[in-house]
Amino acid sequence: MKRIGLLLLLLVFASSSVLAQNKVLSLDGDGDYVQIPASVWFNGDLTIEAWVYVKEYRSWSRLIDFGNGADRDNVLVTLTREATGIPGLHIVKSGGLESSTALELDNWTHIAFTLKGNSSSLFINGHAVGQGNFASPPRDVERQKNFIGRSNWRNDDAQAMFDEIRIWNLARSATEIQDAMNTSLSGDEKGLLGYWNFDNGTAEDLTANGHDGELKGDAQIVASPPSLVMANRITNLGHQFEFDVSIQNAAEGDTLAFDLTYDPLLLQVDRVTKNDATTSWQEPKINHHKGVISLVQLSHSRVISRFQSKLVTITFQSLQTGQSQVRIKQPQLIKADGRHKSVEVVAATIKAFPQPI
Repeated sequence: MKRIGLLLLLLVFASSSVLAQNKVLSLDGDGDYVQIPASVWFNGDLTIEAWVYVKEYRSWSRLIDFGNGADRDNVLVTLTREATGIPGLHIVKSGGLESSTALELDNWTHIAFTLKGNSSSLFINGHAVGQGNFASPPRDVERQKNFIGRSNWRNDDAQAMFDEIRIWNLARSATEIQDAMNTSLSGDEKGLLGYWNFDNGTAEDLTANGHDGELKGDAQIVASPPSLVMANRITNLGHQFEFDVSIQNAAEGDTLAFDLTYDPLLLQVDRVTKNDATTSWQEPKINHHKGVISLVQLSHSRVISRFQSKLVTITFQSLQTGQSQVRIKQPQLIKADGRHKSVEVVAATIKAFPQPI
């Protein structure tokens, strides 16, 4: 789903497209989780990766927690340290590696942790953002209490959606993570121990290892709702910067229209350009006085990747220091068959600081 930076995220599922079959695990944070069968799972090098959509920073909530109870051979990925939104990889009695920045709420993000020997790396949306060392690799023992979205401690359950969860017994390289994060796997890749993408409506393990998950509580597998989301941006006074508008999980043939609003006292639009996923459009109308960019008849007819493709890039220049809300107004999505789909939106903030001395 999902790339770091300035993203306008649109999740669309269409019955007429193969992309319409993409489904995700949805957990409401109240007793929902997936139980995974017992196995050793970890005893040396590893990679744990997934697309995550965090709805709330629930204290110490998990992507996965595989172990034998609290503080017993656990290997776990947290979505948030306490309620900070800082994700991390933790190996009990060996150490931890955390991100320096929080995961965006209501935003699809790809996270991946690797361990090679005692050296660990963290990747956000395919980019290496952290490194650290563990005292030792995980112990070679069978782990019997293995959960997606739940802790072996008395921490909060995850309120989130997950997709493309993959566990490997090798450390994937940055290139390997980047090349495969926007596509589905066959299930027979070397070193792949467990793979859950939920597209068939179950938590079936798509490898030959048979680690099928069991939905617990009110855990559901759903088509992710259409939503427009923008990430926040920090810049300096007088700087020119690009703002990418991307579409995620889109079906070919969709037509989009929306207004993008901003504070014209703080920001100036220099230009708007269409990207590869937009095969045609009506030239944008920019009202510099009111701070409105009207984008209509954006024809999305090329799916660049399964999860995300850029639609347009807006080049802004910061005019004053301060904070501007950037919002999506009057969003419309029209399917190839003429049906209209509602679209959820989330605002973003652009902050401009004085030039560094």
